[in-house]
Amino acid sequence: MGGRRQEPTALATLCDKDELGGYVKIDDWNQLHVIARGNQMTHIINGHVMSILFDDDPTKFRKSGIIGVEIEGTGKISLRNIWIKRL
Repeated sequence: MGGRRQEPTALATLCDKDELGGYVKIDDWNQLHVIARGNQMTHIINGHVMSILFDDDPTKFRKSGIIGVEIEGTGKISLRNIWIKRL
């Protein structure tokens, strides 16, 4: 980790992207569960693991800070029932 930026590398795929996309409800509520532990983040949508990310960039890693929600595409997002649990 000597402070040098490492480009992202795909280690594996969970399944076909169209199959994963089928788990997302369009024009309905989706349940998003994010587990962030150290530099590992697991994203689960509607009970299905969508991605597991390891961020080994020491210049970007923070042990604490703010939580942001971002969406790509429509630019519209609605949130409800947000729970945060410290692990």
